[in-house]
Amino acid sequence: MRCQQKRPVRECMNCRNGKPIVAHGLSEACYKADQRAAARAEDTQAASKEGRKLEQDCRRQYNQIVSALRARGVPIAVVDNGQDQDYYLSLLS
Repeated sequence: MRCQQKRPVRECMNCRNGKPIVAHGLSEACYKADQRAAARAEDTQAASKEGRKLEQDCRRQYNQIVSALRARGVPIAVVDNGQDQDYYLSLLS
C-alpha cells in the first residue's frame, strides 16, 4: 500500500477558505475550475479560428466569382455599405 502524504491545509488564493492546497496555492475545487476555464478558452479560440478560416474561404470564393464575371465582360459594381463584412454585387445593365 502506498503512503500518501496529506496536503497542507492553508488559505486558498482564490476562495480564501482553509482547504488542502493542491497546486499553485489553490484548493482542489478552484484548481479544477481554473482548468475547466482554460479548456473552455481553448475551445472558444478553436471555434473563432474555424470562423476566421470560413470567412477567408468565403471571401476568396467571392473574389473568384467577381474576377470570373469581370473577365467575361459583365459590368459589375461592388457596393460597400460601410461595413467590412457586407458586400453586394450590383449587375449594371
